Amino acid sequence: MPKYVLQILFDHGANVNKTFKFSRDTLPFIFGAKKALADATMNSASLLMVASGMGNMTAVKVLLNSGADAKYTVKGKLGSHSAKSLALAIDRKDIAKMLP
Repeated sequence: MPKYVLQILFDHGANVNKTFKFSRDTLPFIFGAKKALADATMNSASLLMVASGMGNMTAVKVLLNSGADAKYTVKGKLGSHSAKSLALAIDRKDIAKMLP
């Protein structure tokens, strides 16, 4: 299996459970119509949540294998969000099945 940039970062001490926020002004350009993901990122989304909400299976696998907290949730204006709920919001049942 090739080494992915995410894996290399985690191997060198990057925080797999880091959370972050985007400003309301940048969200339409980044996530477009993915309203649940945009709502989550305005309220401290995790890397796993973003990977799930973007449908990036490889990133989800690397994050889970590196110890990402799959149960982390955040409450936004549209309700509570988790990596699983964001995967389901874009109909990625394959990713959702990997998450609790």
